[in-house]
Order: sequence, then structure tokens, then C-alpha cells
Amino acid sequence: MPVYHLKLTPLSPVHVGAGEAIAAEDYFLKDGKLTRFLPSAVVRAMSPADRGRYLGLLSGPPQQLDQALLLLREKAMATPSAWIYTIPVGQESIQALGQVINKLDTRSGEVHPLQWNLAKKCAVIPGSAIKGAIRTALL
Repeated sequence: MPVYHLKLTPLSPVHVGAGEAIAAEDYFLKDGKLTRFLPSAVVRAMSPADRGRYLGLLSGPPQQLDQALLLLREKAMATPSAWIYTIPVGQESIQALGQVINKLDTRSGEVHPLQWNLAKKCAVIPGSAIKGAIRTALL
């Protein structure tokens, strides 16, 4: 089957997603980039003392969940082996997601990613999404 590489310039917004959502505990923002990580890998890599502190925060009152998430993100930043991918994000996204990180009780913080090719480290846009965008543009 032939593989075609195209460069398209959309004339109107095109919304493409993989149907999944990354929750606020699955990523961190640093230096204008969003890094998705595996929380389970971060917890496994924690020292016994940090893991005990993290689990204590999770089982405490709901007010401690923000502290648990901050600890998880702090340890994730120091655990590159738990990172799935890192992508640059726009300034508006950084501001919106920054508000989520600081005020978890007010917004969900979900990110809807594109399908991702881990081997090539790039986003994949399925042909059906392009077909839908063309159909919408023609209508």
C-alpha cells in the first residue's frame, strides 16, 4: 500500500481527536511544552518515603488532593523514563492549562490528544478525519 506525505493548509478550523482524554494527573507543563507521563511509572520510581507521603495525601481529606498532584508532577519532571512524549503548546493553551493546574476544583483539565505514533514521535491524522474535513468544507 503506498504511503503519501501531504502538507495541507486548512482554511477553516479542523478538529481531529483520538477519542481519548488526558486527565490533569497525566501531564505537566514546563518551558512551553506539555509532557505526558505514566503516573504508575512515576509512583514506582519514587523513594519509599515519597511514595508513602503520596499515598498518605491520596487517602487524606479531599483538600490534600492538590498537594498529591503537585508531588506527582514534581516527581514526574525528575523521571524522564516515565515520559510518553513531549510536545510544544501555544501560549493560550499554556495559560488555560496553567489555571487548571493551580485550581483543580474549578476545571477538569482534560486534554484531547491526537493519535500518536510512538515510534516516529509524531501525530497521526487518520484519513477519515481528512475526509470529514473536506466534506464539511464542501457543505
